Amino acid sequence: GAVDVVARLSDNQDLGYRLGGEVSYQNRYQARAGYVINGPTGSGFSFGAGIGTGRLQIDLARFLSEAVAPGTAPPTFLTLRYLF
Repeated sequence: GAVDVVARLSDNQDLGYRLGGEVSYQNRYQARAGYVINGPTGSGFSFGAGIGTGRLQIDLARFLSEAVAPGTAPPTFLTLRYLF
């Protein structure tokens, strides 16, 4: 599990908080979940999954913010990482 406190230096907004956890199976498959409070794009749940294949790591995540306009899809992130 993890907990972060984030402060922006450019303005005087409230502190942001990020809470989350990850479970891993055979050090190859990962599942993640978390919650953001006062993030740059609002507050809400996030969830994701990842798979590692040797040196390549592929992650997919979705952020369910209350700031998303009705009728639009929540932000989805795809990350590809290669370890040298």
